[in-house]
Amino acid sequence: MKKNVSKLFKTVVAVSMSAVMLAGGSLSAAASAPDDDVIMPRGSATFDGKTVSKGTTVQFTPSVKKSIANVNASVTMHTKIPADDQISAFVRDTKGNIVSTQSATFRGTTSMAIGEMPYRTNAGKKDSRYYLNVTLSNSSKSNTLTITCNFIP
Repeated sequence: MKKNVSKLFKTVVAVSMSAVMLAGGSLSAAASAPDDDVIMPRGSATFDGKTVSKGTTVQFTPSVKKSIANVNASVTMHTKIPADDQISAFVRDTKGNIVSTQSATFRGTTSMAIGEMPYRTNAGKKDSRYYLNVTLSNSSKSNTLTITCNFIP
């Protein structure tokens, strides 16, 4: 099941990237504009080259509209995370409330590692907008990490 979902996701991303390029756009520029409504296939967004500093939480903008009901949020980390660093990701709603019950944690992972973030009861509703929030642990060796990831609320 996981392999089929991953294969479908890669196909959707490839098709959407092709469409953006044909339109003369830039996928990473579109996903990093803070006030734009970015709605990609399956309600996902790719955040490219975002820098996270040790001990801080970075809220990736824009928010992303959830397009599938009854599924956990997920993040695919395109960046390899060293064994002596730890990145955690969680989900907030547009009111600033943390709506995931646990964070997705990446430490010593290869690129394309996937983490899930289950929603709290009565959260994670279809057609609502959500933000991905990422932290670099205080115990990490690196002071900053620049990451690329894909978020599906």
